[in-house]
Amino acid sequence: MPIDQELLKQFCSHDPTRYYLMKPFSQDGYTWATNGHIMVRVAQIDGIAPFDGKAINVARPLKGIEDAQFSSRAFTLPPAPEELDDCIKCAGRGTEHECPDCDCTCEYCKGTGRVDRESKISTTISGQIVQLAYARMVAGLPGVEVSERASEGIAPLFFRFDGGVGALMPLSCKSHDHVEIEVTPQALEKNAEPSPEHGSNDGGARG
Repeated sequence: MPIDQELLKQFCSHDPTRYYLMKPFSQDGYTWATNGHIMVRVAQIDGIAPFDGKAINVARPLKGIEDAQFSSRAFTLPPAPEELDDCIKCAGRGTEHECPDCDCTCEYCKGTGRVDRESKISTTISGQIVQLAYARMVAGLPGVEVSERASEGIAPLFFRFDGGVGALMPLSCKSHDHVEIEVTPQALEKNAEPSPEHGSNDGGARG
């Protein structure tokens, strides 16, 4: 699976108030995509412009990834929902109030009136509680490997895949709806040297 702009877009924000995160960007010799909760970094892709928002330390969530211990995982996930649900806060209006002229954007759905039901469900990977929707995104990456939990505190869950690396911020507690998925370590990968198919396009995180 080639790492291209279309694949990266799924990791970008859909929130118009964070317009600067709504598309991949290039910085420091890499191309990045993030919505503020999950991030991926790949070798710089030609044609993707530099970051045009406010100054951020984009590499901060990846601090410590060089020392992380990874293992290949097989994910068994429930079937993906076929469509979005009406927002439970605004009943699909996209506004905070029922008055016809209301222009107060519903913060829960960011004015769309629709929500991904999986974004309100939590699950567990490597002892870290994460959104099920993000677990599905990580599981869909080619050749994905997930880091072992390094401490009891809340810290980014690192992952690497064919052509890149990433980080996912965990939740502080389980959501009201929580499911446990099967995340099975695969043989011979833990603490192993990078396999040839991972290549060297992940920006040196395996070096």
